[in-house]
Amino acid sequence: SSHARGEVNGRAWMAAKQDIVNHYAALEIEDENADEAVIKKAYRKLVLKWHPDKHPEGRAEAEEKIRLINAAYEVLSNPTKRATYDQQKRAVKRRRQGFGPPPAGGAPRMRIPKEFMMMPIGFPDKFVRYQGKRLAVHSRGDAPEVEFQTFFDDTKWSLWWLPEVNNMCRVRALGSKARGEKMGAAAGLCGGLNLSFYIDPMSPTDSEVGLEDARKGEKVDKVNFIAVTSPAYEGAFRFEAAYRKGYYLIFLPPTHLRVAPFGDDDDAGIADFALVDFGIMFRFIEMEEVLQPAVSAYKGWVSLADLRRDPNILLYFSNILQKPVWDNEDFITYFEGHWETWEYCKETQSVRLRPPEEKLAQLLTSARDVDTVSSIIAGAREELGRLPLPAAAKVLVVLATALTDSDSLDVSKTINRITAQKKILSNIASILSTAFDNGSSNLLLTDLLDVCDLTAAVGGVCPVADLLQIRQAAQVAAADIAFKQLATAKAKLSASILARVLRLPGASAMDVALASMCQAMIADVGMDSALDMVKHAGSVSCTEVANTFATSALLMLDSRQPEPSADEQLEVLKTLGEAGAAMDDVASRLQALAPASGASALSCAVLAIGERGFSSESLTHATHTLAAKAELSSMRPPKLLELAVASTKSASLAPVMSAVAQIAAGAAGLWQTSDLVRLLLAIAKTKGALNPANKTELLQRAAVALTPELGGLPAADLVKLVLAIAGDGCSQLLVAAAEEAVERRISSFPSAQLLILTQGLVQGLGGAHALVRRLGEFWTESLKDTGTGADSDDEVNKRRRELEQRMRLSADHLVQLARVVAPMASNRPLVEALGSQILARVRELTEMGRKSLETQLAVESGLGQYSRRERLRRAAFCCGRSHSRSRSRSRSRSRSFRRRRSQSRSRSREPPRRRRSRSRSRGRDWRR
Repeated sequence: SSHARGEVNGRAWMAAKQDIVNHYAALEIEDENADEAVIKKAYRKLVLKWHPDKHPEGRAEAEEKIRLINAAYEVLSNPTKRATYDQQKRAVKRRRQGFGPPPAGGAPRMRIPKEFMMMPIGFPDKFVRYQGKRLAVHSRGDAPEVEFQTFFDDTKWSLWWLPEVNNMCRVRALGSKARGEKMGAAAGLCGGLNLSFYIDPMSPTDSEVGLEDARKGEKVDKVNFIAVTSPAYEGAFRFEAAYRKGYYLIFLPPTHLRVAPFGDDDDAGIADFALVDFGIMFRFIEMEEVLQPAVSAYKGWVSLADLRRDPNILLYFSNILQKPVWDNEDFITYFEGHWETWEYCKETQSVRLRPPEEKLAQLLTSARDVDTVSSIIAGAREELGRLPLPAAAKVLVVLATALTDSDSLDVSKTINRITAQKKILSNIASILSTAFDNGSSNLLLTDLLDVCDLTAAVGGVCPVADLLQIRQAAQVAAADIAFKQLATAKAKLSASILARVLRLPGASAMDVALASMCQAMIADVGMDSALDMVKHAGSVSCTEVANTFATSALLMLDSRQPEPSADEQLEVLKTLGEAGAAMDDVASRLQALAPASGASALSCAVLAIGERGFSSESLTHATHTLAAKAELSSMRPPKLLELAVASTKSASLAPVMSAVAQIAAGAAGLWQTSDLVRLLLAIAKTKGALNPANKTELLQRAAVALTPELGGLPAADLVKLVLAIAGDGCSQLLVAAAEEAVERRISSFPSAQLLILTQGLVQGLGGAHALVRRLGEFWTESLKDTGTGADSDDEVNKRRRELEQRMRLSADHLVQLARVVAPMASNRPLVEALGSQILARVRELTEMGRKSLETQLAVESGLGQYSRRERLRRAAFCCGRSHSRSRSRSRSRSRSFRRRRSQSRSRSREPPRRRRSRSRSRGRDWRR
């Protein structure tokens, strides 16, 4: 960037102590008095030599060379810029040779223009600018987005000379307004905003510089300066703080301005400024600022002949450059040197201004590392939404492969990368829409898939939440265009890319259409490929696509010679079952294969289908066969547990549940405690799957195995155990689990877990059991403590209250708890505590929670015994009415909005009224 180059140049200048960029050397010109023809010839030769297209291996070096060559030619081809540059170069040269400036021809008051621009010596392209009350030192390249007139309006300064001391003055921003002023500051008059600083008397070091209003006699120690002829450079001046001797206005490259101590041997900054008459401001306009508007007016390609006749071009050459218009060869050389901005056609001898998005693409093409790409993208504007797709793909590749969390990155680079990621992803929809041209153009399906894959990689596996949301929206945009092209037959689906298409967001909504497209490719797909397609389709819920390839796979299985073994066929059926494809056909084949199959392979296939929740008579028969196999008893407990859990999803797997229970009862001691708890919970869910005798035996054996281990069970497993056995009433195992939970661990359960535990214990032990009463007492104390505590706002209490807020039950959960503990009729304190909590939070209830509350209040048990039952009933009723009115108002606002929108559309179709308009031309024009 130009800012970065300015910083490098500034440091180099400081290191060389008052050197200056050598434009003559950049053009390889030895004679600094060379005329225009020599300069033009040198420029043409170097552009041809260093054009980046001729240096593919060293493109970065060539591009930097061309930039220096263009900058040199811009200065040396403009008489005003060259004169300003030569004056500074001579002054710097004399200084380096040990000569001071020649005697001044008068006091600074007599030699400083009334209106001037401030340029630090050694930087002939930089100007001191003000933006509001802030200051910076910029070249035109540092602020490319600012128009020429606006840029230089902010560089206009004037001095208000004060009578107290010779050459004492205030440096004022012309046109600026102090508070209460109606007119901007004018040359020679008081008012406006002044250069201001502040040096702390207690620890005087240096000060930032800004703008501040100060009336006559006010703030003299902050705004008064002494204008001094530079003792080092011809034609330059210094500004010393009037009441801080030795403190000067100093430029610190690349853009900073400060007031700081300065001596002739100091290298802390530049204290010498050339003050250039603002009257010649328009002569600093650059060639690009004239050419671009002129060519843009033609809206496309413009011939060099037309360009040379353009009135604006003619005025620029005659008034600013003070020379005849270039011939064709001069223009061609210029456009070749500025290839990033211009495209020249040799055949038609015409030129085109590259649109901003094309220029952006050119910059990205020449970028060599992720930080450069990130910086370019972070600084891009609306043109990013029109970036050509290949350039956007390159950005995605670079950002997707970059390490964003590297410890070696500084803060600015990290911010640039994050900003670039968000900006490019936010603009993917617009970029694709531009490339797609709203359906009138075709995009390669592989390109769209690449964009989706690259987009998914930007930000890594675990991006921050907002980046993830932006990334998902970008993927959806690419997927929508891909599906549109497939639906309109502008793109063809093939087996090689089907898996990638199925991964697109929204593929399941296109299931039927995609299945129809897949019919044409079935004949060319082998068994392994067909099974892969089934897996991919099943994983994204594209059932029709999965069925299409499953049917093909089964046909190939039937026609394979020699006939596959039962286990090989079961492997295929297992794959289809896992994907949920052709389930009826798979189940019937499974029934036929079950008698001749091994228990291990058969159980895998049955498990795959059962996990899908599928049930059928054929699957039931196959499961009966599996349950009868002797090898089932030799299976490891984890596999048996998987079969038991799957039986909770499919009724057809009930026969195997009984077999698993018998096996577990005989070897309960060999099961992991957590697995045994999960088995009991699965049996509880499949009511009636076991006969009472088998279930009783299993519970007894489980009690023997689990009771000694209850102390080591995690809290979640202990709750699961209670829920699993509570339905069978009070048992030794349930009492033991209740004792472990209530007597030893009650305070360690989160509120939500404790609610579930309470539900199980009340169901299994009854409300009158001593452990249940103890649990009720704990709830009573907990509910009373909610919202109370120390009033201190220290950090510990704040953290405690935050934790309690997260852990406490919701209003709906409180109503559920009240229903659960209703059998504990004698616990009136618990009823009162619950009622008070619900009353305080009744507005938080959902519609379902409110209805449940009303139901409980209608009976004489539980909350029906609450002392303020009627008040709670009215509060719930009012809450319900409030919700109803809120929904009514929402519907009313929606109808009103639709009505206003309809009226607005009707008015928009009416012919517009004629309005008078006046425009004024303001400001000066460089054409004058």
